[in-house]
Amino acid sequence: MYDMKRRLRAEVWGTDMDRYVLRHPMVEIDGVLIDVEAFFKTRSGCDKCGKCCTFGTSMPKETAEKLQQHLPEIAERYIPPERRPQVGWHFSNTWNINYTNIVKIDSRRKGCCFLYKSGDQYLCSIYSWALETQRDPFEYWPFECIMYPIAIIPYKGILHDGKTLLTLRMPQTWHIVDIYGPTRSLQRSVVRRLAYELKNGLLRRLHRLGLFSKSNRFASDCYFQNSGYTKPLSYVYFSKHIRWYFGDEFYEKMCEVAQHYLDQESKESVSVYTNPKKYQIERCSS
Repeated sequence: MYDMKRRLRAEVWGTDMDRYVLRHPMVEIDGVLIDVEAFFKTRSGCDKCGKCCTFGTSMPKETAEKLQQHLPEIAERYIPPERRPQVGWHFSNTWNINYTNIVKIDSRRKGCCFLYKSGDQYLCSIYSWALETQRDPFEYWPFECIMYPIAIIPYKGILHDGKTLLTLRMPQTWHIVDIYGPTRSLQRSVVRRLAYELKNGLLRRLHRLGLFSKSNRFASDCYFQNSGYTKPLSYVYFSKHIRWYFGDEFYEKMCEVAQHYLDQESKESVSVYTNPKKYQIERCSS
């Protein structure tokens, strides 16, 4: 009874994150809520189109210190001569953090200064340099580049306060995903953060009232129907990234949950996995 009241309160008075969790199945592992549809139903891959690098990325202080001495070598290996002086980062007043420079990659696009074109593909010079010099790319790659499009969001709402939501940046989640890492939103200046919240809060309310036209930003659940793709499921494709951040033990539990879910996906009445004390999936009819 208490659980029903809490869900009703979350539906009426809760945040956008509360409503998203109510409408999409979640599984909890070690205090982390995993978006089942995002990781166990969607299939992910990389076409090396470079679109994710269009707006650059934040450069944490530790990563910048490691890369500083290698910038000339990276630029000389991969970046055209006319762009080499622009390779690096600057201080962003929007985020109050170092941010990579945005440059003109070719006649058709702008992007991160570390992006370079190889044939029809757009590649990251930091990643390429790390592989060719037999270094671990995750030690030199910025955090956002490692985890993209994985979103690790501190839960804000009534249902699961104090926990973390693990999902992917997709049309369904764009209204709740503002950050890639657990502290990114706190790094914005107060004025810019307030302006962002006012703008997006107004757009979300207009959308609910039917006064704002729908676009790809508010995709329907049909986006999740990717069974015809040959790409691997997202939890498999992003295995290295999940292991790097959460550890091997967490990922092994995630694989166990995924296997149970895939084995029993056709059963609509499934509510609890083999060991209900360890894992429990939440399904809502709303």
